[in-house]
Amino acid sequence: MKVITHGAFKHHKNNISNANVAQTKRELSKTESNQNNQVFFTGADHYHLSLHPSKISFKGIKRKLSDVPLASPSAMADMVKQTGKQPVIISDFDGTLVPFGEDPNKVITKEEAEHFKNNTLSKLNKAKTPLFLLTAGSLERFALDTMFGKKTAEQLSAIGLKGNSMNLTVPDKKAENFINKWTAEKNAHVVGEQQNANNPAYTIEKTSLDNGQTKIKLRPADLLGFSPEQSDFDTKLRKNLEPLGFRIENLSMIVNLHWRGLSNKCEDTQGLVKIQLNNENDRLFNEIKNTPKESKADSSEEKKVEISNSKNDKLNLSFEELLEFGKHKFKAISEDHLGDKLIKKEQLNDLSNEDIYKNGKAIIVEHNANKAWELSDVKTQTYNKGEAVKQLMELFGGKDNNFPIYLGDAVGQEKGVLKDDEFAMKETSKMGGIGIAVMHRDSKEIAANPASRSSIDTEADYKLDSFNNTIPFIENLAQEFIPVKR
Repeated sequence: MKVITHGAFKHHKNNISNANVAQTKRELSKTESNQNNQVFFTGADHYHLSLHPSKISFKGIKRKLSDVPLASPSAMADMVKQTGKQPVIISDFDGTLVPFGEDPNKVITKEEAEHFKNNTLSKLNKAKTPLFLLTAGSLERFALDTMFGKKTAEQLSAIGLKGNSMNLTVPDKKAENFINKWTAEKNAHVVGEQQNANNPAYTIEKTSLDNGQTKIKLRPADLLGFSPEQSDFDTKLRKNLEPLGFRIENLSMIVNLHWRGLSNKCEDTQGLVKIQLNNENDRLFNEIKNTPKESKADSSEEKKVEISNSKNDKLNLSFEELLEFGKHKFKAISEDHLGDKLIKKEQLNDLSNEDIYKNGKAIIVEHNANKAWELSDVKTQTYNKGEAVKQLMELFGGKDNNFPIYLGDAVGQEKGVLKDDEFAMKETSKMGGIGIAVMHRDSKEIAANPASRSSIDTEADYKLDSFNNTIPFIENLAQEFIPVKR
């Protein structure tokens, strides 16, 4: 069964006291088993926004990640069994289920993918325990059919908050209700039908499975001309940034500037990282050379990068200086392409619904901790994972019937703003479930500094030491719910 949440979610403040949490735990242990624990769908509603997740503040219990206890599958299973509820596992993808990687489609081996298909999913199916993948990014970024094969990818429930892309399988009677709600939106239409087809914000494709269910695929339209078919924007970005070691990732509604690979290379290479430009890219050499000194990053970092032009002239600079140039170039090309459609963060709250859903404003969001900048359609900024978890549980019949278990790595906050998985931890705890934080998100992070994230403040209930423990944890948890044959 696939359930995908959608919509511009309503936001709430979450005020939790020690007493409230203690009371919740007591009530959790006393809840009687519900023998008629049935899972059902409700219509997913679409709400216009007046608030944005970055503006939300929470008050709750926080402790250092180092003080959060390790998650035990058997202990988690006992907690769920005492409630008599349906366990629902929701997991972030990169940094949690798989390690971080500059290209998320190359982070697992063929053998690991086969294990996931044949062992992990098999145990979950036997335990009748649903697993949902919830990414803050776009589903287009994760080619699940490439990773796991088309058949397995079709079985996976995947939610992409960026652009609100989704795969949804529902009973036929629920499908029409869902379609009607979305086609009522002034900028949405169903593929192959003419309603509102002149200016779609989303495309909705429906396919009957001939088993009483309908598959619905919803994808955002390319509102801003990001994709290469509609402009030379993609070409300009690649020509100006990829020769210098940056990576451009174009997802139609989102364009990412990545420098994780360049950063790792500078950290790992003994001596200089050498970048050779050809005749076509000599202009980049001259631009960097002629950049006024005051506009470069103020860095005492050693000159780790050597850039050579086609005449073999050489220029040495630090990684931070090269990064500053790359960011400036990315922003300048975006401004040139989008004009007044590119807004600043402080302008978000002044946008009308028409601005968000029709006119196609864009914003550059800094994700320096993840070594990326994101240029995106502004409506992709109107979602958070906490509300996604809440909506998902409501689709399944609410917290009275379900026990959410959320796994994610992006906990704590950055520059005073909550990171995306922290919203989910808070909402999961509020619903009486369990939030589990992943301590280390890739092998390099473990090797470089195993204690690097221990001081993060989080409201996660439990933790796993690293992404290496996530799939074994899910398998062992599922095993606890597989009926014993007598």
